[in-house]
Amino acid sequence: MRLNGLQQHLLHLDPQQVLARGYSMVRDEQGAIVSDSAACRSGARLDITFARGWARAELQEKGEAG
Repeated sequence: MRLNGLQQHLLHLDPQQVLARGYSMVRDEQGAIVSDSAACRSGARLDITFARGWARAELQEKGEAG
């Protein structure tokens, strides 16, 4: 039972499973993961990975949380 619980926990942390829940992964032009809009400049090219597929975008506008 404990092993099954640990397997379920690992499944929830699986990056592909996280993407399948509607999240996406954003990388900058150097391939670094972007987790803060302050790390991006206007006009930056971003690669976005979804659960199924990817997109390349150019940042036009950004804002701060809150």
